[in-house]
Amino acid sequence: MMENYNLFQKEEAVKIKRQWVRLTRACNNRCLFCLDNEAQDGSCIDFSIIKDTLARGRALKAKKAVLSGGEPTLHPELFKIISLARDLGYSEVQIITNGRMFAYEEFLRQAVNCGVSEITFSIHGHTPKLHDRQTQVKGSFEQSIRGLLNARKIKGLIVNVDIVINKMNVGYLRQIIDFFI
Repeated sequence: MMENYNLFQKEEAVKIKRQWVRLTRACNNRCLFCLDNEAQDGSCIDFSIIKDTLARGRALKAKKAVLSGGEPTLHPELFKIISLARDLGYSEVQIITNGRMFAYEEFLRQAVNCGVSEITFSIHGHTPKLHDRQTQVKGSFEQSIRGLLNARKIKGLIVNVDIVINKMNVGYLRQIIDFFI
């Protein structure tokens, strides 16, 4: 019986109307496969534009705000943005991130206290060597994994992982999946 309920819950989650919001044109990784690298100029989107985008989403009955970038955790007004999304009536706030900032427990705690309900970590390998080679940042794997483990400690927080499959990691896909399971 519980199995059927979980399937129903997952099915309903897919139907939730979302408002995607870009917070930055900056990232602290330099992923070789990044499709957004041409848009990266190191800037953060102005708070007024983010506010308008969030308000527009609520006017269209979106229930979930999806905060992305670049790297959204680099926005200096991140906590204010998360709080605004909740104040506007979003029932869920998701961040899509490389997770490096969440290695700092206080930063993570503050994001959750402001209203983050889900974090999707973009991690592209199961070893420092494989992941760091793709992000071109030594130590990024360790920071991202520390952030992921910190997030898993928070009761009720939805935590998941995105893996960009590419020629560097496709041969390790089984090991990567097993690692995250």
